Amino acid sequence: MTVSPSNLDEIMTPAGAALESDTGLNALVAEPNGTVSLRGMPLLLAPKEQSVLHLLLRSWPQAVSKDDFADQIWHTQNMSDASLARCVAKLRQRIPARAGITIHAVYGWGYRLAEAPCAQASTSASESVGHPRLMLAAMAAPRHVEALVQANQWIQQRTASSLWRAQNLLRTLLTEAPTYAAAQLAYAKCLCTTVTCGFSVPRVQLQASLAQLQQLTQREDLLPFLQADMAHLLDCLWHFDEARALHAAALRTNPNDVETHGYWGWHLLATGQPAAAAQALQQAARMNPVSLDLHLLASRAFNAAGDHATSLAYCCQATELHPDNMTAQLLLLATRAYIQPAPVWAEAARALQSASTGWAFADSTLAYVFARCGDPLAAHELIAASRGQPASERINFLATLHL
Repeated sequence: MTVSPSNLDEIMTPAGAALESDTGLNALVAEPNGTVSLRGMPLLLAPKEQSVLHLLLRSWPQAVSKDDFADQIWHTQNMSDASLARCVAKLRQRIPARAGITIHAVYGWGYRLAEAPCAQASTSASESVGHPRLMLAAMAAPRHVEALVQANQWIQQRTASSLWRAQNLLRTLLTEAPTYAAAQLAYAKCLCTTVTCGFSVPRVQLQASLAQLQQLTQREDLLPFLQADMAHLLDCLWHFDEARALHAAALRTNPNDVETHGYWGWHLLATGQPAAAAQALQQAARMNPVSLDLHLLASRAFNAAGDHATSLAYCCQATELHPDNMTAQLLLLATRAYIQPAPVWAEAARALQSASTGWAFADSTLAYVFARCGDPLAAHELIAASRGQPASERINFLATLHL
């Protein structure tokens, strides 16, 4: 689905929501598929409980009679007052406190939804003090925290070997500490980074990671992270419509999280909205002014949006912050070649050609610079050398072939 900048306000509302407030009953949505979501996040309920809550939401502000419950949910099964009462009692326990609602009994007739008295007084996770992701990472045994720190360092290197090492370390860590939520989030990030760096990840692996995160949705302390991280996994699975609703919910519940803004920018760029992506990534880069990844992604977004000066500025900042990073050097060359092609950039590319970056797009970027800056022979040699590579990697040379 393509989203235009003119309807970004609509994007900020989870799919299916029709009301402005995100507290109490206005935060719950009875989805067309029969599920119920809270601020864009599906609630995990037993089938009967989900059907009861869905019917109560559809009927609100009216009460639902016992006969309606029997006809629409129990159907041909025998429903007693006691079985309905048990289902409602379980549902009251299962509805998260953050929903700010309760179920009232209408004596002798049925049930209706109502807002809990404290619904408006709930505190957003975005108002918390400190760095929630780092605090979550610290909640484990010291050796597990150290392993997580090492895995995150390897993820940031963004090479095939470093991402492979990070995946293996995180799998081992989760075997030893299966309830370590920060490690589950890091594993999802590692898989997504592998995809966005141009390396192959089996869909079943991404789907398994998504299922792991979905199992954590009942933990209120994790909700702000889960929305953004699950959305990014869905993006990497090309489920952009599903991802969009979760991105919107994440921006509402966790507006101070840099990952939330970064993942949103990636989603916008992937769905053909470079101008909106540039703004989102600019915000993320302000929140983490030393991030190499955010600077390079912001550069791509501004370049795609036609703002070449800002694109070049972000690339220059990235190389200043990380002068030894060959990926940053290559992207700076490609940006310069795109904006103002000149033989000097081809010469600089030749100087970098022998450097091993481990980046999936290194050869295709060099080929682009060569072709753009007057050395088509060098570009053709790189393309010819890629013949043994998988098609998913050779497709990166398309931009060069179009020159």
